[in-house]
Amino acid sequence: MGVTLTGVILLLSLPAVASAQPSAPTVEWIELLRDPWLRSGVQVATRTNYPPDLRAQARERWEQKLPSTVRASWEFIEIAELQDFSDNPDNPTVADGRITYSSRDGAKRLEADTATGVIRYVMDTQGEWRHGCNLSAAQDGVEPRFCRGKAWNWPHLLLSQSIRDPLRPAQPLRLSEYGPLVFSFRAELVSCEIGRPNPCPAGSWGEQEVGNHCLFYVAFVLKPQSPPAADMQGGSGRCIYALYPAFCSWDGKTHSSPDPWLGGDPAGDAVYWTPNPTGLTIGRQSHVTVDVRSLIREAVSEISRRYQTDLRTEDYAIDEVLMGWEIWGPFRSDLRVRDLSFVAQGREQASSGGGVSRRQTEVSIHEDAFTINGHPTYEGRTWQGHRIEGLLMNSRMVQGIFDDLNPETVERWAYPDTGKWDPERNCREFVAAMPQWRQNGLLCFTINLQGGSPEGYSQEQPWHNSAFTPEGGLRPEYMGRLERILDRADELGMVAILGLFYFGQDQRLKDEAAVILALDNAVDWVLQRGYRNVLIEVNNECNVRYDHAILRPERVHELIERVKSHTRDGRRLPASTSYGGGTIPRENVVTAADFLLLHGNGVSEPQRLAEMVHKTRQVAGYRPMPILVNEDDHFDFDRPLCNMTAAIGQYCSWGFFDPGKNNYRDGYQSVPTNWGINTARKQAFFARLREVAGE
Repeated sequence: MGVTLTGVILLLSLPAVASAQPSAPTVEWIELLRDPWLRSGVQVATRTNYPPDLRAQARERWEQKLPSTVRASWEFIEIAELQDFSDNPDNPTVADGRITYSSRDGAKRLEADTATGVIRYVMDTQGEWRHGCNLSAAQDGVEPRFCRGKAWNWPHLLLSQSIRDPLRPAQPLRLSEYGPLVFSFRAELVSCEIGRPNPCPAGSWGEQEVGNHCLFYVAFVLKPQSPPAADMQGGSGRCIYALYPAFCSWDGKTHSSPDPWLGGDPAGDAVYWTPNPTGLTIGRQSHVTVDVRSLIREAVSEISRRYQTDLRTEDYAIDEVLMGWEIWGPFRSDLRVRDLSFVAQGREQASSGGGVSRRQTEVSIHEDAFTINGHPTYEGRTWQGHRIEGLLMNSRMVQGIFDDLNPETVERWAYPDTGKWDPERNCREFVAAMPQWRQNGLLCFTINLQGGSPEGYSQEQPWHNSAFTPEGGLRPEYMGRLERILDRADELGMVAILGLFYFGQDQRLKDEAAVILALDNAVDWVLQRGYRNVLIEVNNECNVRYDHAILRPERVHELIERVKSHTRDGRRLPASTSYGGGTIPRENVVTAADFLLLHGNGVSEPQRLAEMVHKTRQVAGYRPMPILVNEDDHFDFDRPLCNMTAAIGQYCSWGFFDPGKNNYRDGYQSVPTNWGINTARKQAFFARLREVAGE
């Protein structure tokens, strides 16, 4: 991956990642934007504080001056008192292939160069009513003409286009029928500075505590396909604005990433914006690419968490895209964008009855090898004389949906930059890192509904990290995070080993009946959403300190069989369980499982790990089936013989376990976790993996 953002991903290399998967289905990228160069012009704003009768007159003038305006795909959204485009009788001007819209004072302009596709936004709100500080308030005892009493009272200049389904032009784009969605553009922030007076006078915004800032963003307007299940004040679910801030500045000079924010707008619709730590820089050209589906998942997940509902991304359609400035206070800016594109990857329905959309990645087992979409993994690959084809190289990444419901311990996981723990940030950063893992040859990761020790290793585990309620129900906020991760894995051609239970947290389930119900709910959840890229690990290290007898070695095979008993449309999920480091699986598990999991913790000699693989194949009940190490805290990747290479030599997949130090730098398990390839140890693993995988 080229560059990652917190929560939203710069997917500059995503198409290359997808094409590198020979087994992925070939699907068409469909351009959704109409007239991205604005050659037909822009329609008069329909959402504005400008009076309707004067707006109608302006529309007539614009269509006379530029007849193509009648069929324009774009329209303005403006909030202005002195600088509304409709209030200037000279608009639009057309000269030398450039269409220009300007305020009367020339301080606000939008120019579209129809020969190059460059769209230029010029804003100087210092000349606005009250210098852009609350357009609805009186100035020197004089009331505003247009904005008096209006709830939207700060300057806006946005371009808007309705988004329609290419197959159903009268309908918005239904998320249930499309795969990846990517919005991209090139931008150059030529200049930006805060004006004077500064700041806005105290009390400028009434009850809103808003300081001077300017915001250039792209937003996607989501409409539900059926009435929302719950009435949520400030975010009813009837309409969601999912917003990506390309530039947010308080001083007019530097981008400052806002925290994730969810609130209601004056109409009662929900507004969500995601963090973006790498926004535009003055004087530098940038290529901005937004993973729209991930952004929308974040928004829907956060609304579900906030209002305790079960909203699903697939229940929404994209009705509109917005792009432009909202400004609070006096700012001068000059921004140019070009190469606007919004593409969708089509995907067929799994059934004509409107079921779950067909997924892109399907893992299968053929004797002792794994396949993805019918092709062996690492197809045709050998390394140093060892067969790599069919292996599933992996890493333990179990904390992707981690949270701590214990108020006495949650402060342990605070991020160093914010001083607080944020499970949604953790998930966003996990998703953002996934393309980089995949580009470096990683096909699989382990994630667990009850996590793992957030300290790497622990005897006592007082924290409360469980996707299950005590009775065995599923917590929506956890499953929302898991959905975002599994969806991204599906898009990238990756496999998830989904662990259900962990010995440090199984006591959170009140009894054996709750354990069984939790398993049933989790497996059904995966099947109902159509995931085909999931392997089930019933529990992590079944022979270590479990409270419930059914999770221990003597009976855990009952739960493996129970996973296998769940089917949907004639298919089921492959299942197994794991044991503590150095332990050979028992006959009951070998007989019941579809694949076998080993752990290399405590196995410091590579030859011993190779011997474990050999002994596993001698256990009664074994038949040709894959063997994976999915947790090993031994490294030495610079040596010819290490645990990783020893496993490969026995045709056994190997999994990296880097416990970490709770410092937001080291490891992939200690919380807060830095999911990037940011340390020498992580880099050494991925370098060796690239060598092995040939990627």
